[in-house]
Amino acid sequence: MTLPSLSDLFAAPQQARFDLIERAQWRPDPLPSRGSSFFIHLSELCPVACEHCMYSSDLQRKSAKDSLDPDELETAIDFINASRSEKLNITGGGEPFLKLPSILRLLETVQVPRIEIVTAGYWAKTPAAARRMINLLVRS
Repeated sequence: MTLPSLSDLFAAPQQARFDLIERAQWRPDPLPSRGSSFFIHLSELCPVACEHCMYSSDLQRKSAKDSLDPDELETAIDFINASRSEKLNITGGGEPFLKLPSILRLLETVQVPRIEIVTAGYWAKTPAAARRMINLLVRS
């Protein structure tokens, strides 16, 4: 089987898409009944503003809306639970701990075996502060 060149793919993008979908549907094993990971981005804002950040996150809004409202969070929770994922990754194009109530709500209600939180760690400037936050998260 010869693969088409990039110019061929771009010359007939709808046909290329159809061909890729057809090829991807063949699976030697049954489809999984669970998703592997679900990612939720809670905020685009970040107080750290690391120069190496791929999102260029700082405390300047980049869009009209920088987080989920309570109803949207509940919809996301329902979707995550329905996905039967193995892992929830709480992250963002910013610092998710700026939305601590949303993190706590997710920890209380999401039904996944593993939860990971990606953070810049600004909330853990001292061992005592880190301990307080971790204790708060563990209680949820």
